[in-house]
Amino acid sequence: MPKKKLLVIDDSETNLLLFESMFENDPRIEVTLRDNGKAIIEYCLNDRPDLILLDLMMPEINGYQVLEMIHSSQKLKDIPVIIISAIEGQENINEAMEKGAIDYIIKPIDFEENSKMILKILGLN
Repeated sequence: MPKKKLLVIDDSETNLLLFESMFENDPRIEVTLRDNGKAIIEYCLNDRPDLILLDLMMPEINGYQVLEMIHSSQKLKDIPVIIISAIEGQENINEAMEKGAIDYIIKPIDFEENSKMILKILGLN
């Protein structure tokens, strides 16, 4: 069985390392880390992830813009995207969902609970 590909996009090195450590011992998952939204479309077209975890607040290109780019691409729009953000508020959640996110997780992250959800989305539960 080929590995499931998880792409994590967050400008916080700490968060990236936390997500990497969350799945580093699971041989079924290949985790790719990116610290910004630049060149994500090209990356996704060349090495299509099965799931994207996306931070909202990043320099240059924010998570909403990345989400719009993904979902405006005919080849990528069906990739599930989960927003992970410290920004609370129903307006932000609604905007993310309207732009195509399948879920919205508020930081700090409950890694045990959310790893179960991620495994389920990847079909590995």
